[in-house]
Amino acid sequence: MTSIPENKRIAIIGGGTNTYISNHLALSAPAYGTTAKHLYQKFLNHSDNKMDVELCLTKMADPSQDYLDTPEDVEALVDELIADHDTRVIIFNVAMIDYKPTYLQEWRTEDKTLGEDVNIFGKYQRRISTTGTPVIDLELKPYDKIINKIRKERKDILLVGFKTTCGSTKEEQFQKGLKLCKDASANIVFVNDVDKDRIKKLNDLVSLDMDKEFDEESPNHGLDLHYSLKGKDFLLKDIQSLQNNGLVTPEESSYWYNTRDEALDALVQMVLDRSHLHFTRSTVVDSETVSWNVREEADKYERFPLVPNPIIPETFRTVFDWVRSQGAYKQGPTGATVGHFGIKLGPNEFLTSKRKTDFNNIEQVGLVRVITDDPDDVFGYKHFFENKEVRDLQDKLKLIKERSKQDQTENDKMWSEVWTEYYKDKLAASSQKVIAFGAKPSVGGQSQRSLFNEYPDLDCIVHFHCPLRTEYRDEFNTTPQFSFECGSYECIKSNLTGFKEYKVSDTHSIWAGHMDYHGPNIVFSKDIDPQLVIDFIDKYWDLSRKTDGLSSENK
Repeated sequence: MTSIPENKRIAIIGGGTNTYISNHLALSAPAYGTTAKHLYQKFLNHSDNKMDVELCLTKMADPSQDYLDTPEDVEALVDELIADHDTRVIIFNVAMIDYKPTYLQEWRTEDKTLGEDVNIFGKYQRRISTTGTPVIDLELKPYDKIINKIRKERKDILLVGFKTTCGSTKEEQFQKGLKLCKDASANIVFVNDVDKDRIKKLNDLVSLDMDKEFDEESPNHGLDLHYSLKGKDFLLKDIQSLQNNGLVTPEESSYWYNTRDEALDALVQMVLDRSHLHFTRSTVVDSETVSWNVREEADKYERFPLVPNPIIPETFRTVFDWVRSQGAYKQGPTGATVGHFGIKLGPNEFLTSKRKTDFNNIEQVGLVRVITDDPDDVFGYKHFFENKEVRDLQDKLKLIKERSKQDQTENDKMWSEVWTEYYKDKLAASSQKVIAFGAKPSVGGQSQRSLFNEYPDLDCIVHFHCPLRTEYRDEFNTTPQFSFECGSYECIKSNLTGFKEYKVSDTHSIWAGHMDYHGPNIVFSKDIDPQLVIDFIDKYWDLSRKTDGLSSENK
C-alpha cells in the first residue's frame, strides 16, 4: 500500500455562515464548529497521519477572527485552497446558508402605505425600521453550491461533504447523501440525522446488555424484558434501523455507526486510507462510439431492423442481457447505473462501458473502444473517424469494413495495426494516462485492464453492485472495500487477493472475487456456454438487492 502523502495539507472548514439583509438583520445557518474541532484533534492525534492539518473556522465558531463569515468569504477561502497545490484533502463541514435576499418590500399596516423597494443588501445597508408595524415581503434566491466547484477544478483533492437531516429515515439519509456525493463529485459524505427521539431510542437500545441477567429493578427493565424475549438478533436489527450517523461513498454504499464519535473515527480512517489512491485519468477526443447493434451493409435504405454488432461476442451479449433483465444495473440519483463491463478484443484492446450512462439502455448508449500500450496507458477509438487527419487511412478502413463479417479475428488484428500506427506518436507525446474517443470509459476500466492482464485467456467481465446471497458468503474470499474507492488501482489490487477459480464444467472455469459494500468482478471466456455463467451468477448473487450498506443483507 502506498504511504500517506507527506508535505500535503488537510483543510477542515467548520462553523456557520450568515448572509446579511441589512444592518442588524441577517439570514443564518447556525453551527459552532464542534465537529470540525473534533476532527482537527483526531487527525492531529492519528498515528498514520503525515499531513499538515489546518482548521478554518467561521466567525460564528471562532469570534476571535472576522475574515470568514458569509458564503462569499467561504468561497474565497475555497478558491485559495484549490489554487494551493499542497491541498490534498478538504473537509467541507461548514454550514452554508442556502438562500440570499434578492428583493424586499415593506407594507406599513398603520397608514396602509408601501415603503421603498430594496434590492441592495449587506451588513452595512440601512436598518429596516419597525415604525408603523410593517409587514415585510422578502424574496430569496438559492446560492450556487460552493462545494460543487472543488473537484471540478482539482480532481486530485479528496473531498468530504456533510449532509444533516432532521426526521429522515436511514434510507432517506442515504439517498440525500448519495445525491450530494454525485453532485459534488465528493469522495465521502458524512450523513447524520438530529431527530432527538430517534437518538434517544438508539442510545437506549445500545446500552442494553443482552448477556446480563434480567433485572426488574433496572430503569430499562421494559426494554430488557422485550428483547430478552425477542432475542439478540432482533435487538441488533432494531439498532441497525435507528443508526443515524454514517459514511456514504461513490460506490453507492454506506457505513453506519451507533455513535457520532465512532462515525467520526471511521471518517478519519477512511480519509487517511483513501487519500493515497491512484486513478487513471482520461482525456476525451470527439468521436463516435461503438454501437450495440448495427445496420447490415446491404441495407442501404434502412428498411430492415438493426442486427447485433459482430464485434460483441454472443456469449457476452447473452450474459449481459440476462443480468440487466434481473435488475442488476440499478440507477443512482443522477439516472446513471453503477457497475461496469468489458470485452477484450486483443492483447491490448477492449470494449468497455460508458461512464455516467444507463446500461439498461445499451442499445442507445453503446460502448467505448480502447487500445493500450501497457496496463496503465490507454486510448480509445471509434469505428470510423470523420477527421481530416485520418483520411489517408480510409482505404485500409474500407477494407476492414468489407472483411468484418468474414474474419473477425483478422479484422481485429488489422484495427489494432491501423490505429496503433496512427496514434503511437500521439501517445509518446502525451502526458495523459488515458485518451478516450467519443466518451469517458467507466472508472472500472482500470480494473478491467488489470483483470485481463491477470487472466489472459479470459475476455469478458461483468461487474454490478449486488450482494452475495447470505448462505454462500463462506464460499468467497470477500475483500474489504472500506479503504479503497471504486476505480482506483489499489481497489482492484485488493480485489485480486480474493479471486478464486470456480469450475463450472469439465472444460470451463469462471474466476470471481467479491468486495463487501461493493460487488463482484466476474471474468469468463467468450467460448463458454453463457448459461453456465448465468447459473453461476444466479446461484451466488441476489440481483434484486444493492450493496448500499443499509442492512446486513446489503453488504
